[in-house]
Parts: sequence; C-alpha cells; structure tokens
Amino acid sequence: MPVELDFGGWFQLRLATDPDPHDEPRGVSGFTWAYPGEPDFDRTVRFQPAGAYPRVACDPEIRIGVSVTEVRVDGEVAAGHPLTGAAVNLADEPKFEGRNGIVAEAGFEPIVPFRLLFRRDGRWFGRSYADRYEFPYADLRGKGIDFSDEAKADVAKATGIADLGLLWQERQRRLAEVVAATEDEALAEACRCRIDFMRENDYLVGDYGLRSFYAMDLRGPVEGLDLVPELSRADAERPWPIRFWMGGWDFDSLCGFVQGTLTAGPGPAPGQD
Repeated sequence: MPVELDFGGWFQLRLATDPDPHDEPRGVSGFTWAYPGEPDFDRTVRFQPAGAYPRVACDPEIRIGVSVTEVRVDGEVAAGHPLTGAAVNLADEPKFEGRNGIVAEAGFEPIVPFRLLFRRDGRWFGRSYADRYEFPYADLRGKGIDFSDEAKADVAKATGIADLGLLWQERQRRLAEVVAATEDEALAEACRCRIDFMRENDYLVGDYGLRSFYAMDLRGPVEGLDLVPELSRADAERPWPIRFWMGGWDFDSLCGFVQGTLTAGPGPAPGQD
C-alpha cells in the first residue's frame, strides 16, 4: 500500500548570485554576500540546522528545519503515524548545479545529489534519486516557475508571512538594536551591511511569491525500509515519485521554503494522479 509523506519547512542555501561565478565564496557583484564574521558560501542546500548559518534577527519568523506534516497510508490520513513530525534531510551536501545558466537557468537548477531521508527513532528512512548521476542532470532540473497570484497566496499560507517587505522593516529595527548593544565589531558591521542591503534592494521582496516546481522518480537505494511496516521489499523495487516546490526566497536570511510529497510504495491507480 502506498505511503504518502507530506513535508514542508525552511531550508537555507548560501550561494553567490549572478553575475558572480557560481562558486564565488563571498559574493562580489550579485545580490548575496558573506558578511564580516560569516563563513564562506558552500552552495549546500540544508533542510536542517546542522551546518547552516542562521543570521541574527531572522527568528522567530524563519527557522531552518523541514519536517513531515502529514502521513497518508493507502489514501487515508494516518493520525499518530511514527513518521508524522519526522525531520526531513537532504544528505550528502547537495548543491544547486545551475552554474550560471550553463546547466540550467535560475529557478530550474538541478539539486545534485538527491538523497531524501526521514528521521525516526534515531534512524533514517529514505531513498536516493539514483546510485549514479549523469551530467547535465536533465531529470533533476526544475519543471517550471509559477509567479501567479495563486502562487503568492500559497507561499504566504505555507510560510505564514504575507508581506516580506514589512518583515524586512521589522528585521532592520532588530538589527539596529543588535548594533547598539553589541561590542562585537564584526557582528555590528554585518548587521549594518544587512540593513543597507534591505533598504537599497527592497524590490527583491517581489521574488518572495514565486515557486519553482520539481518532479522526479526516486529509483536509487532505499534505506531503513524496515522502519516503515506498511512497505514491503517489493516496494523498494518500484520508483517512488516525489513532487515539491521551492519558494518564499528571502535574500537577507538566505532561506527559502520547500513543500511537497513523497509517495513510497505502489503509485496511485490510473486516473488518480
């Protein structure tokens, strides 16, 4: 029987933006910079706080962490299922491999590698896209970008942030308080840089409502199959479709929102997809 896992939450992605080279470590001429006291960019997509660098004054609205929001077994909501609330992770330091349009344009970048894991009882259950990846990763590319009013409404509902511009104004106030209170000059300078950035580039909040869609079948190795009793060994031989969007991008926090569904086991009957 199919097990559908809905998931969602904030992820972080620290990387330079065009026209900087895709592997620029600090940011020079794009819209993202590593400020004083911050580590270099590593381009890693992080679904969990481990290894991330949360910037001050972004909490509580934005907290890095993706989790399972609902589990359905054979189409029925499985209240109290052990995977409900489970942490979701993208393992092996995956990166956006757009490479300044050489591989894919902005919003269509493939995420490589793609190994999705769900934490349960201290162990991980999940699956990889494949056991090997072939450049230029065509199947892993984004399938489309939605910037409609419906997309904006869905992003606002998912994130709980209806107006990023207002949030940026509030964040600037918090950062000014940090500057006034701290004796750490590197932190103070980073806060001042961020305040200036948000004031001078407030039009970037317009990107907050867009969604990039991804869809693929996971066919690689399955891990921790015994942790999900509804699944059989035969289910590990079938492809598992995953559909998700990434949006709600905040150029200051370097965070975005992801929401989607993984279907493990037999797929839906014809006409129900």
